[in-house]
Amino acid sequence: MNWDDLRVFLAIADQGSLAGAARQLRVNHSTVFRRLNTIEEDLKVRLFERLPRGYVLTAAGEEMTVAARRVEADVADIERRIVGREVQLRGSLRVTTTEALAEGYLTRCIVDFGELYPEITVDLVVGYQVYDLSKREADVAIRPGLRPPDHLIARKLARLRWAVYAAPTYIDRFGTPGSVAELKDHRFVAFSDEPVQGLSFGWARELAADGEVVFTSNNLLVQRDAASAGIGLAVLPTYFGDPNPGLRRVFALDDARSLDVWLLTHPDLRDTARVKAFNEFILQAVKRDKTVLEGAE
Repeated sequence: MNWDDLRVFLAIADQGSLAGAARQLRVNHSTVFRRLNTIEEDLKVRLFERLPRGYVLTAAGEEMTVAARRVEADVADIERRIVGREVQLRGSLRVTTTEALAEGYLTRCIVDFGELYPEITVDLVVGYQVYDLSKREADVAIRPGLRPPDHLIARKLARLRWAVYAAPTYIDRFGTPGSVAELKDHRFVAFSDEPVQGLSFGWARELAADGEVVFTSNNLLVQRDAASAGIGLAVLPTYFGDPNPGLRRVFALDDARSLDVWLLTHPDLRDTARVKAFNEFILQAVKRDKTVLEGAE
C-alpha cells in the first residue's frame, strides 16, 4: 500500500460514503470506487460494510484506521516541517474563515494583500466547516470563538459585538423595540438548532422567548437577507449588519454575548515567509480598522 491508498481509505471512513470521499479528495466517484476495490482485493479483506445508510468500517477496517491515522499524522508533520522552512514570498496560501467574515471584511483585506505580494496566491476557503491545521487542510484560519485550541498559535484580532437589526418595512409594520424587554410579540430570524463551529448561537431564540421565530438558517448571509426582506428581526455582528443599506440597527446587545475573532496558525508554519507575511498584514489591517470588526457603540 502507499499513502494515496490510505488517503482514499481514510476519506471513506471519515465521510461514510464514496460520494463524500470523492468531494473531500476532489476526484470523481468512480475513482474512489475503483481504488477501494483494488485496496480490498490486494489486502484480501473487506474494510467496509456496504449498508443502505453508507459505508461502515468492519473490524479489519477499524484496525486499519488506527495505523492509517498514525501515518497521516506523520505525513502531515513532514509536510509542515518542510513548508515551515520556506523563506520565499511566493506560492499558495490556504486561508479558511466564515462566510460573514469573508464578505463583511476579509475579502477586501486579501485583495489588498495580493497587490502587495503578487506572487502569493491566496485560496480563501469559506464556510462553517472547521479545517484541521495539523493536517494542513488550511495554512491559516480566522475564526470566531470563545477560546482558541491550545495546540495552535492564536492571536486575537477583534471582539465581535452583536446587535438586533430590522428592515424599514418591518419597523413600519411592527414598530421599533428599544430594548430586550420590548421584544414581546416581535418576529425573529434565528439560527437553526445545530451549532456552528462548535458554538451555539441561540441568542435570537432567547430574545424571542415571548415572540415568534418565523425563519431559521445556519448561515448569517441568509439571515441578513431574510431580515432585509422584512420578515423579522435578526441578531447580527455589527460589522456585518451596520453597512447593509437594507437594515437598521435597533439596539446593541450586552457585551456578554460578544465573541473574539482569532487568527490561528500551526506552530510548524509560524516562520514560513508567506504565512508570516499574511498574518502580519491581517493584524495590521485590523488594527487600523478596529471599529470595522468591533463595531461602533
